[in-house]
Amino acid sequence: MANVIKRDEATKINMFQKDLSSSKIFRDVYGPVTFRDNDIAPALALMQQLIEVKEDEIKELLAAKEAAQTKPNGTSNRADIIAIQVKQIKIFIEQGDYATAQEMLVNREDLVSILVDDYNAAGIEHRRAGRYDEALNEFKKSLVVTPQDEGLYYNIARVHIAKKEWKRAAETINESLKINREFDEGIKLLKYIRETGGVDE
Repeated sequence: MANVIKRDEATKINMFQKDLSSSKIFRDVYGPVTFRDNDIAPALALMQQLIEVKEDEIKELLAAKEAAQTKPNGTSNRADIIAIQVKQIKIFIEQGDYATAQEMLVNREDLVSILVDDYNAAGIEHRRAGRYDEALNEFKKSLVVTPQDEGLYYNIARVHIAKKEWKRAAETINESLKINREFDEGIKLLKYIRETGGVDE
């Protein structure tokens, strides 16, 4: 009977490991991790290590936040606090926890501006270097921060043009025009997509 229970527990742990390693959020946070079936002790040790690494990152952020809030002279350094908040929001976005990131951005135009500038600059740099998937990734992160920014859709459309994905470029630039029908750059880009890529609508 004990062997049956152990086998059943091992099966459950193996299934959990497979679900975990195939999870997008898990891969984004920890990178690719491979577990071996029925190799329970090393897998549990690895899980413990991964948890400790994340705990250390969180402790580091909290310590930095506390240090930034009170300088030796007793004053608060706003720039340090903002930098920590930006880092925290980026971690939530990387982990796919968009709701928490967006909650932290409510009534915080200062943080929104910094994040959009960072992601946009990184996206443009990747596009210019021909790293189109990385560029799309950065621009999409920026959309988490400001989903109603027609300029971001314009940038994404330009990446699709570079990839010769004309239909997707047209769909994307049309999203920008739903936000702002008078968006002159978007109107011009849509005309270019239709003429060059042969896309009707």
